[in-house]
Amino acid sequence: MKGISLSSCAGDSPLFRNKISFFEDLTEALESRVERIIAICREREEIARREKALNRELAALLEETAIHDLDPEDTEMLEMMESFVSVVQQVEEHRERVLDQRRIGVIQPMESFVKSDICAVKDLMHAFRKANSNTEAAAGKLCQCKRHELTLLSEASLHLHEARRIQHRTALQYVIEMNALHEKKRPELLERVVELLTCEASFHKLCQLQLQEVEGLVGRLFTQTQQIKMMQEEQKKIEESNAKRISDEVCNGM
Repeated sequence: MKGISLSSCAGDSPLFRNKISFFEDLTEALESRVERIIAICREREEIARREKALNRELAALLEETAIHDLDPEDTEMLEMMESFVSVVQQVEEHRERVLDQRRIGVIQPMESFVKSDICAVKDLMHAFRKANSNTEAAAGKLCQCKRHELTLLSEASLHLHEARRIQHRTALQYVIEMNALHEKKRPELLERVVELLTCEASFHKLCQLQLQEVEGLVGRLFTQTQQIKMMQEEQKKIEESNAKRISDEVCNGM
């Protein structure tokens, strides 16, 4: 997008004011979007930390279950449970690293962009508006002077000249910084998007690798669980048959 011409600062024309107003609206919208992105990243960080805590608690409970509630002689089942717990722990350790990377590579730079670049332009906006107001006030005071009030006319004229000089200098600085901000925003935001996608891809890639390791484990656990259930069903049938036989013998004996 083409910026504001520096030469237009001297004239202070309606076209220049419209251009300034247009870029001020862009700046306000940019700040609002960036701050919302930061807020969402912060919120996702909190959600991830809660999920991490819950997953670690789950891993600890599964570990306790393997120790206290499974057959201690079933070493294969215990080893598989330990492997699954290890996978959960590794995923959460990587999540912690990704959270740090996202904070350093995305959140902190975007916060710095708002404070150092956007807020600097907004400070100049206030200075520019103040300079405009002072110039208008000086022009109004000059117009109020009578023709015969030579001393007052001279002072008012000098005051207006100084106000216009400050206005021009402030407008020039404001336009330079405004143009620089809107030139910088594209590579700055693209870099943050790349960092964000890199963090997300890194985490999900590791999760995928870990889950691939678990696939065989899950298959073996499922097979072994089904075998245990079948054995229990068979045992249940035997016990029910024995119970019926004993019941019949007792009834016949009476």
